[in-house]
Amino acid sequence: MPLFTGPVDDPLAFNNNAPMQDALDATWQQLSNAGTPTVDDLAVIVVALTGFEGGLNHPWAAIRDQDECYSASLIKIAAMYTAFDLRASADQLATDPDQGLTTWPDIEAALQATFDPDIAKHTPSLINASTDLRDEDKDRRPDYSAVLQLGAPGGDFTVDFTPGQVSAFENMMVQQHDQGATTTIHGLGYPYIDGKIADDGFFDSTSSEGLWLAGDYAGIWPAARISCVNDVDTAQGTTARQLARLLTLLADDKLVGKLSSQGMKELMARAGKFFESTTPPDLALRRTVCRHPRQGRHGPVEDQPDRDVRGDSRQRHRTEQELRRCLPERDSGRSDKAPGTCAGGDADRSCPERLLTSTRDRYG
Repeated sequence: MPLFTGPVDDPLAFNNNAPMQDALDATWQQLSNAGTPTVDDLAVIVVALTGFEGGLNHPWAAIRDQDECYSASLIKIAAMYTAFDLRASADQLATDPDQGLTTWPDIEAALQATFDPDIAKHTPSLINASTDLRDEDKDRRPDYSAVLQLGAPGGDFTVDFTPGQVSAFENMMVQQHDQGATTTIHGLGYPYIDGKIADDGFFDSTSSEGLWLAGDYAGIWPAARISCVNDVDTAQGTTARQLARLLTLLADDKLVGKLSSQGMKELMARAGKFFESTTPPDLALRRTVCRHPRQGRHGPVEDQPDRDVRGDSRQRHRTEQELRRCLPERDSGRSDKAPGTCAGGDADRSCPERLLTSTRDRYG
């Protein structure tokens, strides 16, 4: 399997859903009229998941979903997904009978010979032309032995993650610390990470908008930044639309592959949640996901299975009630740190405003 296969499916290919958009717009207007702080700057997208799995017609609604936003720890998802994609591609190469690969040294040599030239061809110009990166940063290739090894006999993958990489995922996605992200990014390198993101269609190099990760969360490597609307510039940014596309594919088990999608979701699920229940009784949509590229993301919320996303006025009223609970999280002092959620409250997590001002240099 080649590393770079072109744009992935777009599960949000259809136009936004009119009833959902009306409900979202009405909720935003009510909050704005009430003087809710910062709501006019909100970038958000809501996607209906259940009932549309695997298709390209997921209903959605959005506000400012094309704004590039500094998104801090949320972009660690990009490091995870590109690492899982590297494993899948390496596994297919190692199991190709024409290759005749049986030992790790042979596999690693084949990865270097096959993948490294392809990474060089797909390195984004924003990396190659960066005046902030050193030549060594622009020419980095994955440290295959740090990330991958021979899998266990009888396991799902002939090539699997090393114990060190598994620990990095645990630290980064479950414990929600920076060290694991740094380890993962250093194991992959900016050229592969951003080349893969762009080739999959999650970043537009022409407009410099979409999912972007070119900082190591530690300041050890210099960062390559792009413009954003909520800071001067960012090395960890996204638009709400592109992140929602990625996470919808993940929910549909179509990001990388079924086993890889399930592995990524299992990591995110173990990070915990801030909502005691994800089935509020008054939600009109059967299942939705809200994404906010700066404050975090909502996990799935479900209603009774016989509800239809189009709904009637009573359903729309209940949708607006739910969205009012979702949208003002910027004022709650809650964190964007937990995958599957958008709000929280334990004492060791900073609010988004403190996160923006106090961790930007450390995050790159």
